[in-house]
Amino acid sequence: MLFAGLSCSGVYGTINRSLIDTEKLLHHLDQPTEVVDEPDAKELVVSNGEVDPWL
Repeated sequence: MLFAGLSCSGVYGTINRSLIDTEKLLHHLDQPTEVVDEPDAKELVVSNGEVDPWL
C-alpha cells in the first residue's frame, strides 16, 4: 500500500514539473527578441535541412 502511494505521488510530481517547465518556456517565448535583422538583410535560404551561406 505504501508503494502505491509513493508511485502515485511520483507520477503527480513528474506531471507537475512538466507543467511548470512548459509555463516557464512559454513565458520565455513571449519575451521580445534582442536580435533584430538589418533593414537590408537577405532572406535566409534553407534547403534539405542545410543553410547555404553563399545565397
